[in-house]
Amino acid sequence: AGRRLLILMKKPLIQFFWLALVSHICALSAIRAETAQALADRLTEGAASERIAAAKKLARLDEGLVEVVPALVKGLGDEYFEVRRNCRDALTSLGKEAVPHLRKLVADGNYHERTNALRVLGKLGSDAATALPEVSKALSHNDWQTRAEAMDALGRMSPAEYLVAFDALVAALGDPHLPGGPALLIRQINASTPEARRKMEPAMRRLLESKEAAEVLLALEMLQKMGVQLSGKEMRAAMDRIKAHDPTWLIETVKRETKGAAWAVPTLIELLAEGGSEWPVARICDALFLIGSASEPAVPTLIKTLDHPAAGAQRYAARTLGMLGGKAKKALPRLRKLEKEAKDAQVRQWATSAIEDIEKGK
Repeated sequence: AGRRLLILMKKPLIQFFWLALVSHICALSAIRAETAQALADRLTEGAASERIAAAKKLARLDEGLVEVVPALVKGLGDEYFEVRRNCRDALTSLGKEAVPHLRKLVADGNYHERTNALRVLGKLGSDAATALPEVSKALSHNDWQTRAEAMDALGRMSPAEYLVAFDALVAALGDPHLPGGPALLIRQINASTPEARRKMEPAMRRLLESKEAAEVLLALEMLQKMGVQLSGKEMRAAMDRIKAHDPTWLIETVKRETKGAAWAVPTLIELLAEGGSEWPVARICDALFLIGSASEPAVPTLIKTLDHPAAGAQRYAARTLGMLGGKAKKALPRLRKLEKEAKDAQVRQWATSAIEDIEKGK
C-alpha cells in the first residue's frame, strides 16, 4: 500500500517542481528588468551610499543595461570614484552601443566625464573607432590628463586608426606628458600605401627641420618606409642635426630598424672615425653590424678601429668585419696580427671568428 501511494505521489510532485521552477525563472527575469531601472533611478537620484551600491550592482548585471545607458553615462561624472569605476565597467560590457554617448562626453563633458569616457573607449579598442574624431581632438586638450587618456585610448585601437589620427599625433610629438607615445604609434602605421604617403610625406619632410633629434630620426624612418628618396643635401642636414644633439639617438634607431637603417651608414662612419672611449665606439660598430651588408663602406674605418686601445672596441669592430665576409678581405692582415698579439683572450677569439667568416666569403 505504501509503495502504491509513493507511485501516485510522484507525478504530482514532479509537476509541482517544474511549475515552481518555471515560475521562479520568470520571476527572476522580471526582477532583473525592474532591478536595472530601479538601480538606475537610485544611481541618478539617491544619496551617496545608494549611488555606490546601485553602481556596483549595475556593473554585475548582464541584461537590461541598454535601457539605462543615460544613467550610467551620468555616473561617469559622479563625485565618488566607486560610482565612476563601476559605471565604466557597465558601459564597457555594453560595447559599441555605449560609444555614441561616450563621444558626447569626450567632446563636451567635465573633467571626470571626459577622462572616464576616454577610459571606456580605450577598453573598447577598435570597437570605438567611430569616436576617433573626438579622441584625436582630445590629444590637444589643455588638460594633460585628458591628453594622456586620449593617447591610451588611441593606442588600444589598430594602426589603421593611427593613420586617421596622424595629424593629431604629429602635433602631440613634443608633449612632455606623452613621452614617446605619439612617435610609437606613428611608427606602427603602414607607410607603404599610397594613401599613407599622401597624408604623411609633407609632415615628415617638415619634421626633418626639427631641432629635436628624435623627431628628425622619426621623419627619416617614416620617409624611408614610404620609399621617399632624399637628396644628399637633405640627408646631410638631417644627420648634422642628430649629431649636434646626441648620436646615441641614431644608434638606438638603428637597433630598432636593423637592416632597414642603411641610410644611417655614412653618419655612423663619421662618428666611428671620430673615435672616442671604448663602449661608445663599440656601440657604433654594433649598429653597423645590425645594418648588415649595407655597412660595406665602413670597412676602412672598421679596420682602423681594430687599433683602438680598448678591447671592447676591437672586439665589436672585428665582429662587424666578419659579418661583411668577403667584402672585408682587406681587414685580414690586421685581424691576423690581432689574433696573435692581442692581450685580451676574447679579442683573439673574435678576431679568429672574423678571419674564418671572411675567408669563407660569408
